[in-house]
Amino acid sequence: MRGLTFGMVVACVATSASAQLWDNGPLVTNPGAGAGGANASAISPGQGTFGGGFNNATFRFAEDFTVTGGGWNITSMQFFGYQTNSTTTSTFTGLFAQIWNGTPGEGGSVVWGDMTTNLLTSSAFSNIYRVTSTTLTNTQRPIMNLLADGLNINLGNGAYWVEFATTGTLASGPWCPLVSDPVAPIIGNARQFNVATGVWANAVDGTNGLGYALPFIMNGTVVPAPGALALLGLAGLAGRRRRN
Repeated sequence: MRGLTFGMVVACVATSASAQLWDNGPLVTNPGAGAGGANASAISPGQGTFGGGFNNATFRFAEDFTVTGGGWNITSMQFFGYQTNSTTTSTFTGLFAQIWNGTPGEGGSVVWGDMTTNLLTSSAFSNIYRVTSTTLTNTQRPIMNLLADGLNINLGNGAYWVEFATTGTLASGPWCPLVSDPVAPIIGNARQFNVATGVWANAVDGTNGLGYALPFIMNGTVVPAPGALALLGLAGLAGRRRRN
């Protein structure tokens, strides 16, 4: 997200409507080119990773995001995952997340959440299959949309990381697909936590050895800075004076 203008902040305050605050990157590479007209998410050229493991008992991921506009109230978060050879009926049973103020494993600390509370409110087929560029209609990896709704997370301006992991009923994974582009790999700085060793490390693609990014979406409202609130109050007072 590139930031909000003051006018957009005013609209958020006036309506309190939930809006998309952050989208960590594209997942669909070939719209409508998948099986049955679904969308396809193909491994980017130069990469070799369908997805990274994020079974809460073994591995967890973390991605960074930046809060702007005075602060955010996050009301929902969306993640994406698959279990190889599932049907389009979701096999996910859990979604876990916590937010760090600072980089996990490098001095950051948890400011919200934990990795024991199941936040999953719904899970359904996203109409996207994870594939290769030469097997666009393959159906082995249907990607599910994983929603944590009804949240009330208040964060001030600054840089944060969200740690997330899942559980499912199949033996495979669960796996988190990579942010993808049909032309070139998208280089990112995702981190992965090894539960057994307690060690954080940069997540890298096995083919090119470069870091990658993972898709997630945050929704909610922008909370304007105190100065903006003061200006809003003055504007309302001026409006009442003009009407009197």
